[in-house]
Amino acid sequence: MNLIHACLNANRFDEALGEARKAAGQANGTRELLLNCAASEFFAGDRRKATRMAEKILKKEPGYPPALTLLASAHALAGHAGKSTECLQRLHEKGLQLRSQILPVIEKLRKAGKKDEADRLLSLLDWQPQAACGPTPPSPDRSRQGSGCSVQR
Repeated sequence: MNLIHACLNANRFDEALGEARKAAGQANGTRELLLNCAASEFFAGDRRKATRMAEKILKKEPGYPPALTLLASAHALAGHAGKSTECLQRLHEKGLQLRSQILPVIEKLRKAGKKDEADRLLSLLDWQPQAACGPTPPSPDRSRQGSGCSVQR
């Protein structure tokens, strides 16, 4: 787990992914290991797998901010604005500053050589909390709207 985390922090995403995939088979289900594996998949591997891992974490611990941030980002990049919105709303309800949650993801995407994806996530920085039935945030792909965060509270 520490090796994966160290590789992620050193922006060595492919190495992190390799170690994460080795560790995933041995995972004892700790949220930190699952989060590191999900982040490795998000930055260098299969984004859908990262989404599933983040959802798995949130089923066990619905309010875990790093998993909510990763899931909001993954949904936004997949064009699921409604799902991203729900995750952002949950982060806001926890009293977290969304910029401080999203900016590190944007920076890591840039360092991973995914500038276009990083630029698409910039729209999340403009998101404002809404009433319960308010509009969705700016979407990287406005043509597709989601139906909410796909995890249980």
